[in-house]
Amino acid sequence: MPQPTDRDIAHRSLCLAEPPYLKYFAQGRFREWRGVALIASVLPGPGFNFASVLHGNAPALNELLPVAREFFAGCEQGWGILVEGDAGHPMEAELLARGWAVAEDEPAYVLREIDARAGGGRSWSFATRKPNAMPRRTKRLPLPRFRRRPRWRT
Repeated sequence: MPQPTDRDIAHRSLCLAEPPYLKYFAQGRFREWRGVALIASVLPGPGFNFASVLHGNAPALNELLPVAREFFAGCEQGWGILVEGDAGHPMEAELLARGWAVAEDEPAYVLREIDARAGGGRSWSFATRKPNAMPRRTKRLPLPRFRRRPRWRT
């Protein structure tokens, strides 16, 4: 079995697995269908009610639409289809060809693998005032005193 890439891990954890917050919504629903994750909540719009299509072997749009329409029936202000933009996914091409509008365009927040030997990509260093000085322990500050709440008698 091949090792999952960072992209696979991000897709699975952020878009394809059941989100933990759904259990707090009375009408929250999740369904996985042929590698597509369908997520619906009580919140309105395509940002909260969407089908995540992130695999290259995902079903075509014509196959997905009947399942999605049934799943998202009753969602206020519609629903959407989430794809990874500019990744060459066939679903993105189908959506653009049919005139679907982009509702949200957000950058991905996934870090590349950090090489421990080289210190990673970008590193931050903090220096003391004197180049060879060791950091010293600072004076302990007293803890704040809390006033007792007055007790009222009736």
